[in-house]
Amino acid sequence: MATYGGWQELREYRVWSAEDVWQVTTVSKHRNGWYSVDTDGYDVPYKTRSESEAYECATQRTETGEREATDSCPCAGWDPEEREDCEDAARNVYGDSHGVRTQIVDMIENRELQEYEL
Repeated sequence: MATYGGWQELREYRVWSAEDVWQVTTVSKHRNGWYSVDTDGYDVPYKTRSESEAYECATQRTETGEREATDSCPCAGWDPEEREDCEDAARNVYGDSHGVRTQIVDMIENRELQEYEL
């Protein structure tokens, strides 16, 4: 858990493309009650006083990152039925996985959150 300048990181939303991190969105809370959503590639963080708005913004930015990562995949032109071959290294013509996935990490507890915990 990182704390700096009064900001405490709450969650990180990580978009993975194959084994590389494509985009990271961080939700932080300031000791004065403000929430900040910082995303790789965005110049200005989103700030709000609502925790739910901060998480919603992070979710939207993560979904955008997932679409961008999927569109940049070498297998992007494949039919949806062939997409499984893209995500499985054993069946992939490139020899490694190009699948896109999202990982949400609770920075306070330092663990990955499951879908039902969001």
